[in-house]
Amino acid sequence: MQKRACVIGRSVLGRAIVGELFGSRGPVVYVLAAVHGSERSAVSFGERLRAPLLGGLAERAGVQVFLVGAANPDGIALRTRNNANDVDLNRNFDTKNFEPGVGGQCALSEPESQAIARTILALRPCAILTIHCCEPCMDYDGPSDELAQAMGSASGFPVYKLYAAAGSLGSWAGHELDIPIITVEFAAQELIDTGEQLWRVEHSIEAAFEWAARQPAAEPLVLEEVLEALEAPEFEPFVIGHTTAGLELRAERVGVGEGAPVLIVAGAHDNARRALHVAEHVRRVLISEAATICPTVLITAANPDTMARDSAASLDFKGPQASALAALIDQISPALVIVIDQAHDHDRIDTWGAPTELRDKLATGDLALGAPDGAPVLPASFLGHLREREIACVRLGVATDFAMGDVREQPFEFADIEVFSRAVLRLVS
Repeated sequence: MQKRACVIGRSVLGRAIVGELFGSRGPVVYVLAAVHGSERSAVSFGERLRAPLLGGLAERAGVQVFLVGAANPDGIALRTRNNANDVDLNRNFDTKNFEPGVGGQCALSEPESQAIARTILALRPCAILTIHCCEPCMDYDGPSDELAQAMGSASGFPVYKLYAAAGSLGSWAGHELDIPIITVEFAAQELIDTGEQLWRVEHSIEAAFEWAARQPAAEPLVLEEVLEALEAPEFEPFVIGHTTAGLELRAERVGVGEGAPVLIVAGAHDNARRALHVAEHVRRVLISEAATICPTVLITAANPDTMARDSAASLDFKGPQASALAALIDQISPALVIVIDQAHDHDRIDTWGAPTELRDKLATGDLALGAPDGAPVLPASFLGHLREREIACVRLGVATDFAMGDVREQPFEFADIEVFSRAVLRLVS
């Protein structure tokens, strides 16, 4: 089976930079986020966009989307704009106006910008969308007028053609490769308005896909043929089956070492976006820290057929999704299953069949920890299925709709979605 994701490069500190393909036909759109690690709304959007893509957004639009959701993993981990060499990656591209300085001493000196440039040249997309903050606008370069206007109309953001910054991705791709490129800028804002920001930018991305679908079609991409993937023993993507509607059920094995893995599943009980966001956030962190964790298998969209409707419907245990999930559990015999789904009262952790030492790792006060085996479990649910098999379970219940917002030049404060990734890291490290 063709690979749909691969490691396209490594950061200065050796973290994997993952690119993933969605859609099977049509023109290619390249989407990347978090070139600047301190732009928290861009980081968050890179996490959140993956869920609707898993739910078939690219396929329905008739485009092929290549997503690099965390282009600067060291900067994200270090909470800095620049990479670990203190180079601004968005000033490090090989443009005619390149200037030594914040963008490094020479163009493409950094492994992260090399990975981005190499994949753009290989994929030759009809458009590039790069997610930033903190001035709300659609900033465009190259032959992008029509695309920029479509995205501006969909989002309500103003459309600007700003200066061609020395060494920027926009200058290189837009002016030297003649590829339409839009820099999507979130606003710098407090947390209260983030829901509206999220939907406005999502609508603009959908408008971009509609525009792209009208461009000349590309051949169906086969990543193994067009990209030279790096060896990455700590990251292995695979497909466990297909849904009733024919969508792929994607999984990833992350981490190193031997032994029974931990299985993380989201979407088995509902497709609430807040829970799916936490699952994608946890995935991004585990890929970033893959060299330090035990083998972990991730399925962040167990029921993608209902994702387009934001459905609260549980997994149909007579359908192919449940059969594929059950077969995977039989195959890998997980030592622990972590289920991520929506909670209705407050963010919390519940456990069933968990040994004392495991619960001790969770008793930090970051999240409310329920009594052992205290929460009720519906027999027909995914958790009920796990309990029938006496598999130890941890449930991360997400009640908070975590922020998309970013406050310029402020310390890292992000409504603390990281309470969930910290909890998972304690379980898998």
